Amino acid sequence: FALILAEAGRRYNDALLCPENNSYGYAVIMKLSEMNYKNLYFPSEKDRYSYMYGTKDIGKIGFQTNVKTRNQILTKLEEVLRTKQIMIKSSRLYSELKTFVWKNGKAQAQKGQNDDLIMALAIGVWLYDTSPQLSSHGTDLNSAMLAAFGVSSNSTKNNDHNAGFDKNGNKSILPNGPQSEPNFD
Repeated sequence: FALILAEAGRRYNDALLCPENNSYGYAVIMKLSEMNYKNLYFPSEKDRYSYMYGTKDIGKIGFQTNVKTRNQILTKLEEVLRTKQIMIKSSRLYSELKTFVWKNGKAQAQKGQNDDLIMALAIGVWLYDTSPQLSSHGTDLNSAMLAAFGVSSNSTKNNDHNAGFDKNGNKSILPNGPQSEPNFD
């Protein structure tokens, strides 16, 4: 499975891979590490740097699914599905969602059904929402910081307007460029 993940990750510009680091996922992480796949998820930058420049301890790679994190990621997934922030196009995922129920106070697949795609999506949504490198909030902050720096090729040639503002004095998130909304389709 690690070979498939690494190949898919490389096809998508060395995409961030985030296997669960419980049971079988740990073996996947070991193999990805042996293959020297560079873009693996770490819960903190400290853990990433420690791995890259120090101990090579793979114990911090991946997502730790436990009672607390499971509830967090499923709550976030429920929110983005309810508010239609993502569109489900996978018939397999849709089928899993139809058989995902509450049983004994825990959200889980009905007996004989699977929830693997649901959990993978929930982890992905959680990472996107909480990682500054991936989240739209982080993107908005980065854009605002760039605008605040006032970097503009025109600002030194003429002072008709300041960088971060258009020629009419209106605030521009992306100086001298069109603003674009992310497309999640």
